[in-house]
Amino acid sequence: KRKLEYKTTHTEQLIDTKKIYRFLHYLKNVVKNKNYQFYDDFSIFIERCEEHDSEGLKLLKPSEDNLIENLAPCHKKYQPEDEVKIENDSDTDEEKEDIEYRLNDPVRKNQFDYDKTTCMTPKFPEAIPKNVNSDLSFAPGEGKIPTNILREEDWDINSFPNLYPSGKYGLHYKRKLCGLTDQNFFDQRLKNKDTRFEQCTPWVFAVAAYIEEKQLERNIGISFLHGKKTVGKGGERSYALDDGFAGLDNVKGTPRYWRKAKMEMLAKLDNLGPFHLFYTLSCGDKRWNENFCSILIEKGYKIIWSSLTGAL
Repeated sequence: KRKLEYKTTHTEQLIDTKKIYRFLHYLKNVVKNKNYQFYDDFSIFIERCEEHDSEGLKLLKPSEDNLIENLAPCHKKYQPEDEVKIENDSDTDEEKEDIEYRLNDPVRKNQFDYDKTTCMTPKFPEAIPKNVNSDLSFAPGEGKIPTNILREEDWDINSFPNLYPSGKYGLHYKRKLCGLTDQNFFDQRLKNKDTRFEQCTPWVFAVAAYIEEKQLERNIGISFLHGKKTVGKGGERSYALDDGFAGLDNVKGTPRYWRKAKMEMLAKLDNLGPFHLFYTLSCGDKRWNENFCSILIEKGYKIIWSSLTGAL
């Protein structure tokens, strides 16, 4: 939670305490991660729990009897006879049209679905606990002052230990290769053969937020260096810029960015004339065998191409 008194939660899921302690043991003793050396051994931690918090120990190591007692019987879903299912005809028709378009359109039926992840949502909502009284609530950021992600040296390593188990080779790691920009580092991680970075949705959104904030701070730093110059009575100079979007230059998706793209398009029309030909090209993803080969190879299958039949 963002605050313990709030009813809503930021992240809610079931956890396996055994997996957590095995991972902590791996970070501390196997890969020697410098950020996890202050943890005790699991045996020392259990002894301390038995001495000071025996009730909390039952949550970490529940006995089989307690598990059987807490199991609730599974009842068949009952639907009253007088219950009437109300459906919105307009929504149903729109869903049918969308399904028909995806399946029968000559272009759309040969394309993959790229519009499935637009925000961080739970992939398995059925695993979210529903009993509020038995949940354990934590608010690690309550009462603390937030820091800027641009000022934290190892924000990616500390936030995603599953991606950087050794605690090294993060964004600000001191490398022998000079001139590696942040953008190049993130591109390499996303396009690497190891797909753990591109499959980690929170990391992708954190990277996007980092790049956008860095661009905004860069533009804010130079926004006071241009504009209309005015000279005061004492000879002091000041620059006034009556533009509320000056800090959004070259930041993709902002009004200033699309305004620049529009002006460039109008300038090309004025200098080169109207377009003679305009193509709209759509890729038929499902018609390319290379797309399926890359997926099957990633799954561990061996691909054999027959030169005689020209098929897999």
